[in-house]
Order: sequence, then structure tokens, then C-alpha cells
Amino acid sequence: MSLCRYLPTPSDRMGILWTLLSIDDTVVIEFGPTGTTHFSMGFFGKIGVEQENRLFATHMREDDVIMGYTETLEDAIIEVDKWISPKAIFIVASSVSAIIGTDLKGVCRAIKPKVSAELYALENGGFRGDYTTGIKIAYDTLFKSMLGEKTEKIDNTYNILGASLYSYRMRSDINEIKELMKNSFNYDVIGTLCVDTSEEVIRNTTKAKLNIVISFEALELAKYMKEVYDIPYIYGAPYGYVGTLEWLKEISQTIDISIDNNVTKELMKRIMNIKHYPMYKRMLKNSKPTMSIYSEYDRLLGFRKISEEIGFNIDSFICSHSIKDIDDKDITTLNSEKERIELFKNKNNQLIIADDVTLRMANYKNTKFRVSMPILYGSQIANHIPLVGIKGMDYFLEYVDQYLQTLN
Repeated sequence: MSLCRYLPTPSDRMGILWTLLSIDDTVVIEFGPTGTTHFSMGFFGKIGVEQENRLFATHMREDDVIMGYTETLEDAIIEVDKWISPKAIFIVASSVSAIIGTDLKGVCRAIKPKVSAELYALENGGFRGDYTTGIKIAYDTLFKSMLGEKTEKIDNTYNILGASLYSYRMRSDINEIKELMKNSFNYDVIGTLCVDTSEEVIRNTTKAKLNIVISFEALELAKYMKEVYDIPYIYGAPYGYVGTLEWLKEISQTIDISIDNNVTKELMKRIMNIKHYPMYKRMLKNSKPTMSIYSEYDRLLGFRKISEEIGFNIDSFICSHSIKDIDDKDITTLNSEKERIELFKNKNNQLIIADDVTLRMANYKNTKFRVSMPILYGSQIANHIPLVGIKGMDYFLEYVDQYLQTLN
């Protein structure tokens, strides 16, 4: 890891932890020092993860590290099972227990007859990649084992896969998708993996008629559920007015139900109302409308659609995390924070779309729009201000108009 002036990208361990802590009626036990867990708890509070009586650390003695003892972990599992009676207990490796190679799966097998909860072991401790790798591990391995049996589907239902509380305004995005699906098709959600869900909800996701995948980490799970449970899926989120209409049309074709006429009319009205934006390229003589985007992969794709809709040039188009699991030649990443500082400090008269750290690197001559974590200034409280769908585009266009007033 290179030196950081600001904040490092969260590790795979952190991605796993905030994903698991979004599942109600379950508990996470980390086999490691209490200090690292204490740091994690402060971080999770900032992104809106509920953790009271949900996240525990065993602490580790010298004997645990040197001799590989696991009695402390076994006692912790039994104690938490009796005290809280969770539906499931997730045993997660810390950096220390991952280094010494503690067999967490073996511990779970040995202790299972003594507890009522289901036990799941995740043995990576922050060394396999950044947080996207951790989220992907949860979807590719853990959630597959938590799904229920193949059963009769419930009409007019769907799941949202790929939701993450580290995605800025995710609860607002989920609410906007729910509203679009209800108004367009009279469809109701069964599960949102993995935000505000539960062990029972995850089991019941096999009853849905459709999966909506909003991030690449959940694609393999969607493919698995299509193969095993015959649940079709679409991949992508509704960005912009045109993008939202295209997204609804793809869903309409997949489920063979027409979009409600009122929703189509509303979107067409908004599309017509912003037809003038591409003309600014020709009208402005000195400064052409230009965006630079630094965000997670699926946000990048979404705001690229929006840039095409309003006719803005894109100067920098950079993914904020590892792209080793992404097969997209148009996506680039940076090697260090220093490289990011040098890039963004030299931008002028642009609409910068990024997280607070990156926005801080850009000077006052730019207009700034926050779309990603981490947050340095203020907090996210409202659950009705999305970045996707109709409301999301309405909100973004306020910043677009503010930006255009700075150009000449």
C-alpha cells in the first residue's frame, strides 16, 4: 500500500464486515484483537451500519497467536449463541488470525453441535484485495449457501442484488427503485442484498420473479440464481431520464409486462425538457461543459450515460477501486493517492463528480458533486434524495445548472 495523506481504500475484510452487518437476526464474531474491531465500529457508524449487539471481537492472547489455540473463539461462539440467540453467526478472520492460518471452518464444524445458530466462516482477513473483493466473496460463496430451496414463485416480485451501504445514498437509491418498480409494473421487492435484510429474507429471495443487479459484485450470484432457481435478471441501475426509460424497457421485455403509461409520459416530458443541454457545447465559446468522474465502477457507468444525455465532455473517467474483477477496457484506475492529487488539483472549470476526498483535491474553480464514500463534510441522513431514477436526475441537474452559470 502506498502512503496516504487522506484515507486508504477499505480492504476486503471491511467489505465483508459491513455486508454481514446489514443482515438482521445475525451476529458477527471477529477472531482477532479488539483494537481493529474498535476502529471498524467507528467507521461503520459513519456509513449507517447498525452494530449494537451485532459485532464482537474475541481478543487474542499470545498463546492464541503463537500456538494456534482457538478456545477463546469457541467460548465466544457458545456465549453469543446463548445470550442473543441469533439465526446465524458469521465467524470472520482478522488480519492476525488470517496470517497464522487459523482454520475457522474447522472450528465451526467442531462447535456446531453445541450451538443453535447456523455457523458460517469467512477466512480472508484483508489480504485478497479491496472492499469490492470482500463483497464479491460474500455474494459468490456465502449467500449461495444461505438461499432457500427452489419453490413456487410469488407473482409481481423482485430482488435487488448488489446494494451496499458503502455506496453513497444507497437507501435513497433503493427507495427510488422500489417506487419505479411499483409505479411502472406494480412489482414489490422481496429482498435487498445486502442492505436492511435478514437471514429469512435471504432464504426467501428464491421466490422472486426477477433479480435486479445494481453492482458487478452480485453478477455471479444472479447467474447462479438464474441457473438453479430460474430467476431472470437484468444488470444496471436507472441513471438519467433516458437511462431510466431504457432500464424500464429492459425490465418490461424481461418480465413481459408493459410499463405503466403514466410513468412513460412523465419520463418523456422530462427528456424533452432537457433537450437544450447539448447546445451548450456550441453556445459557449471559451469553456466547453466538461465532467470528470472518480467513483466506483457502476456509478461511473451511470454518470457516463448522463453525460451522453446532457452532451457534456468527459475529461477523466476513473474507477476508485481495483478493477481486477472487471472486464471493461474503457475503465482505468490510479496507482496512488499522489497521482490522484496531481490529476485533480490541475482541473479548472469542470463539474467534478467524486467523493469528498477527491473533491477536496480540486480547487474552487470547479463545481463539485458528491456521489461516493467516504464523507468528510456533513452526513447522509435523508432517504429520499437518490442519485438514480427520476429524482436522482432532478437532483443532479440542479448542480448542472449551477455549473453552467460559471462558464462563459
